[in-house]
Amino acid sequence: MMFSLRIKELRRQADLNQQELADKLGISVHTVSSYERGVSIPEDETKLKIAKLFNVSLDYLFGLIKMPYSYKRENTICIPIKIPDDDLRKIQEYADVIIQLSAKSRIK
Repeated sequence: MMFSLRIKELRRQADLNQQELADKLGISVHTVSSYERGVSIPEDETKLKIAKLFNVSLDYLFGLIKMPYSYKRENTICIPIKIPDDDLRKIQEYADVIIQLSAKSRIK
């Protein structure tokens, strides 16, 4: 059931309607609707297309992890799932600051 919630959430965050998502995945709008309603689950090939399109891991799509890590798993840090959401946000904010500082130092 988590998959249906995540795909709908990701589609909305990307400002796509169901038809636009269907076109990007090469499937029908009815199929996208059935995924979002939890009526059906995509085949493995379509799962990978979705992960790549939204740049999230399959673990995230299926609710196994809270953070939407990249499907490539490059430059990721695994954090135990039991960490409270507030602490996860603090970790993300800290990482964002480090990334910004690193980018500024490369410009010089």
